[in-house]
This record gives sequence, C-alpha cells and structure tokens, in this order.
Amino acid sequence: MGIVEQILTIEPLILILIVSFIVTLISVVAYKLFTDQTKMKELKEGMKKHQQEMKNHRGDHKKLMQIQNQAMQKNMQYMSHSFKPMLFTFLPIILIFGWMHAHLAFEPILPGQEFSVVVKPAVEFNFSTIPQPGVDVISKEKANDSVIIRMKCEEGQYTMYFDSANEKKNADLIITKEQKYATPSVVFKSGEIKSVTISNGKMRPFGKEFSLFGWQPGWFAVYFFSTLIFSSLLRKIMKVY
Repeated sequence: MGIVEQILTIEPLILILIVSFIVTLISVVAYKLFTDQTKMKELKEGMKKHQQEMKNHRGDHKKLMQIQNQAMQKNMQYMSHSFKPMLFTFLPIILIFGWMHAHLAFEPILPGQEFSVVVKPAVEFNFSTIPQPGVDVISKEKANDSVIIRMKCEEGQYTMYFDSANEKKNADLIITKEQKYATPSVVFKSGEIKSVTISNGKMRPFGKEFSLFGWQPGWFAVYFFSTLIFSSLLRKIMKVY
C-alpha cells in the first residue's frame, strides 16, 4: 500500500482537519517569517485606532472622510506587506486543494452497491465494460433527455464503453471499499454523447444524517471553517499580526 493509500485510510473528517491544520500552520509560519512583524503590528493597531475614531466622529462628515482615507492607506500598506507570504504559499495550497477534491469530494461506490450511470443526451448506443465479469447491468432506460443505466459491480477498476452509430466514448469506473473513485462526471467536447455521470454521493464528513438547518457540509466547508479557527488560534499563540 502506497503513502496516498495509507493516508486515505484515515477517517475523512479527521483527515480534512489534519490537512487544514498543516496548511494553516505553514501559512502562519510563512507569514511570520516573510513579514516585518513590528511594522505589521503598528499598521494593525493604527487601523483599529482609526476604526474607533470613525465611530467617534460619525456626525462630522469632513473629519470622517479624512480618517477613512488614513485607514485606507494603512490597509493598503498592510495588504502589500502580506503579498510576499501569499506568493510563497499559493502554489502548495492550490496543489493540496486539487488533491483533496480528487480524493475527498465524493464517496466511493462499494462492491455490490447499486448505482446509476447517466448518459446525455438520450442517443442510441451499446453499453459494455472491460473487464466484463463482475458487472451486473440491472436496467437501461430513457428518462427525458438522458439514458440511465442501473448496475452493480464487484470490486475492481473498469472502463465503460458507449458505442453509438458514429462514435465510441469511454469513462473509467472504480468499485472499492477504500476512499477512492473515478472522475464522477466526464464531459465530451464533441460527438453525439455529451456527458457521462456516475452517481457517487458527495462526501459528508459529519455523516449522511448530520444536517444544520438542512445544510450538509462537504469537505470544502469543513476545511474552510477549520482553517479560520486554526488560523485565529495559531496567530495568537505565535503572536503573528
């Protein structure tokens, strides 16, 4: 088992929190190393002071505009100083985002689990897979502008073929108990068949039953909010401004 496979054996919620913490730690350390913290502290305190002054001079429009201009200048200086660590961390964060989306955005299709493959538009085609053994096609029917293939498979990696009169399209399929899946939606730029979508359910790190006023957070929501929390805590601990 490779390193990636070992990492993906970790519970998705725990894995997202670990990745979120590591990314936030790298960002905060880079911010501390590549900025003048004395200057950043001075600018931040200046902005807070201007905010208080604006509250105190709400009735004086001329004075208020003057304070706002001063606050804007300090804010621009603060942003320009922040630009260097952002450049340092931008590429690694984008790569990590791509990795998480590829491995944690959807749930795997389990061996023996019934699922569907939706082909658009509803053209005539012959359906086959390689390998063929282990594949049980339950039904194939038209529904509005789509063809829906319901099936279940044994564990393995398959290639699905869709042969129409004028073309031959294919899409990958992975059936596994591991946190692994093929690209759930494949879009073709040309030809009769425009897209093939596999019914992988979206990853719900808190479980399918968890709902917050009807909202079920996905991997990105968990990552985003945990990053905010970790960033606030690490900045206070490391005294980063």
